[in-house]
Amino acid sequence: MLGKRIVIVTLVLVVQVLALALVGRTAMNTALAAGVVEHFANVNPELFELSWDRAVSRWPGHVEVTGLHLRLEDPVLQFQLTIEHADVDVVLADLMHKVFHASRVRASGVRVRFVFKPMPGVAPQRLDAFPPIDGLPPGPLRALVLPPFPTGAALDAIWGVKLDDVDATVSELWFVEYRWVGEGEVQGSFALSPLRHLEVGPASLQLASGELTVGDTLVAAPFVAALEVTIAPVDKPQELGIELVRSVSTSLRFDTTVQHLSVLQRSLPNLTVQGQAHLVASVHVANGVLSPGSSVEAWAPELRVARDGVRIEATAHTRLEVDGAGTPTLTATATGVLRAAPFEHEEVLAVALSGLDAKCTLATNDLLITPSLARATARVAEARLDDASVITRVVTKLVPVLTPLVLRQGPLVAKGAFAYSPSLTVARVDHLQLGDAWLHGAARLADAGWEGAVAGQFGFVPLGVSRHAGVVQAQPFIGPSWLDDELEHAGVPEAVLGEVTTRPGATPTQARSAVR
Repeated sequence: MLGKRIVIVTLVLVVQVLALALVGRTAMNTALAAGVVEHFANVNPELFELSWDRAVSRWPGHVEVTGLHLRLEDPVLQFQLTIEHADVDVVLADLMHKVFHASRVRASGVRVRFVFKPMPGVAPQRLDAFPPIDGLPPGPLRALVLPPFPTGAALDAIWGVKLDDVDATVSELWFVEYRWVGEGEVQGSFALSPLRHLEVGPASLQLASGELTVGDTLVAAPFVAALEVTIAPVDKPQELGIELVRSVSTSLRFDTTVQHLSVLQRSLPNLTVQGQAHLVASVHVANGVLSPGSSVEAWAPELRVARDGVRIEATAHTRLEVDGAGTPTLTATATGVLRAAPFEHEEVLAVALSGLDAKCTLATNDLLITPSLARATARVAEARLDDASVITRVVTKLVPVLTPLVLRQGPLVAKGAFAYSPSLTVARVDHLQLGDAWLHGAARLADAGWEGAVAGQFGFVPLGVSRHAGVVQAQPFIGPSWLDDELEHAGVPEAVLGEVTTRPGATPTQARSAVR
């Protein structure tokens, strides 16, 4: 008898649960069909808008959505999310608090568009590439003056979004002017309440294929990347400004070829850049600080850069790396041709550069601190100008008699080095020769400008040129120790002196004071 009662009670409970579920499902579908959720969510459609083409509930809280559209805006940013299809478990209680909270999201065809509102001075070509957001004017027509931040009831009326346990396929990501279209997958959790709360992750993004464009310019195809990011919970993120970076920890990896470096001109309008570059990056950031092991490397086989009449055509390689102590170091090597017109009313000179390399050590790996140099060095193994007739003509105007015979038409060959630290900056000419004239020397950067000296020969005449306290002096028939004395007087450290560099046929006496 007791067993039968238990069975009956169990059946009654099951029926009640099923009935409640059926009632809840019916009520849910009725609410969805009547647009109740959309009505309450869209009280302020200019700030928050939520809609869908079709939504069906299989059980209370669970919704299958087709054509979901979510848009939000605040005085700083605009964000739009569209999803072709999604199975979503909605936390119904949070709707009462103006939060669209999904505890589980399985979605396909996700498209994300995000843009900061343009500030005064943004280049028009950048605005043209900003993503269109439904219901808002195109980028160039958006207000350049930010409206006041909402407060009180207006702020409380803005809905928030919270998505947990997300597993979705992505087909478009459009952040400011950078647009990726392809096949990808995103996993993790996200929470955003405009002007009130921000939280991400841990989340991961895998881009398996696709194209990266800026406006009408193809940047990379295919563009494959992996991103992991966490943004610790932050209240009132707009008040933090750049300090928001302290809440960010991320890892970014990609290996791609940039098809058109001309995209750099959007941010650097005074610079003309052409060519391709292969980029490999493995960047790790912990609370706004670059982690040891981070690196970004680039190869540009046919780089062309021009600014203010100076053009460089080169093969270049650069690498930024953070060592085990957290010190970022940038190294660069290049070989190519520099074209410039250094003299007014004279033709362009083409100087071939080989063995050009530089190394810069940054003072910190903290992204919130403006980058500064701790030290830097650079050297050129050879700079060669085959036709130096322009230089000969210019110098002939100053020294008209023997100059053409001594300098001739070229070639001009030089090599030298440069070193910087906060306490000392030194430039060094290891060897410079044009015809039967040659020189070498060094200088340091002082309060009054460069101070130092060079020495060599002008034909058969030993010649020295010095600069002290802003005064330049030339002295013929210098003695063997002249350069040593002048460099000591200028305060150039002995550490830059040493290994001898000589012109062909130079005597030991002539070479003794050469600069390493």
